[in-house]
Amino acid sequence: MISLNSAVKDEEVASNKIFQEKNNWDIKIRDLSNHITYFNNKAFEMDRYISNFMIYAPGQGFVFYPKIQTGGMIRKVQIGDNLEYGQVFLEIPDFFSMLAEAEITEENIMSVAQGQNAEIIAEACTDKIFTGRVNSVSRLAKGKDDNKYIRVFTVKIKINEIDIEKLKPGMNVKIHLFPDPVKNRLYVPAEYIFTEDKKIFVYGFFGHNIRPFLLPAACLIGNHYFFSPGPEQELPEKIIKPDKKLKFFLKKYKGKWPIKNFIMKSE
Repeated sequence: MISLNSAVKDEEVASNKIFQEKNNWDIKIRDLSNHITYFNNKAFEMDRYISNFMIYAPGQGFVFYPKIQTGGMIRKVQIGDNLEYGQVFLEIPDFFSMLAEAEITEENIMSVAQGQNAEIIAEACTDKIFTGRVNSVSRLAKGKDDNKYIRVFTVKIKINEIDIEKLKPGMNVKIHLFPDPVKNRLYVPAEYIFTEDKKIFVYGFFGHNIRPFLLPAACLIGNHYFFSPGPEQELPEKIIKPDKKLKFFLKKYKGKWPIKNFIMKSE
């Protein structure tokens, strides 16, 4: 009888131990589950933070990596580059307004003019010829990328046709500029012109008077403004640089005085 009671007590003690162990493991499992939930929420929050630093496009398309200067060299933006405030690191091209860019040497820049017709052939699709016009001619020369001692001017040609299937940004193209009758146009040095209401003028002698002369359809090529006067447009006998001395006489005499008086006082 004593032995049976002892066995029952041992069973109760063992059962209590098992129950306590089970409770302990339940508590540990519950703690682990809480930790997992906490870290899952943290991971979700970090993903949300990271997504706020991403730029998403509403659809498929093309982007450009612009060139930057770093470490004494010029290269395209790369993943991992540090960005500065206001820095452009992506460009989205407009396929409906394409420009071709060419570098023209100093020897040939005088034969290039804004509005000049051009033909463009992409090396990837030589079966089609695109047309265009010179959109802009840079005013300042720069060193050529592969030879800094050669000075070139950047010329941009606006392409007339729209072909988003064949024309892609960054393609190599061959450009043929049609000769423009620059030799039949007149030109004045850039330092002689002045602007008013977005029109380009130059002061000139007309008989015994000095008055502004409008340069029709003027375009800047290098350091000179080229223009084509109308068939009945009176040309000045001589042009004058708009310096302080000229402005003083214009204000005092309003452009009407003997030329010899002006020349004498200008000397």
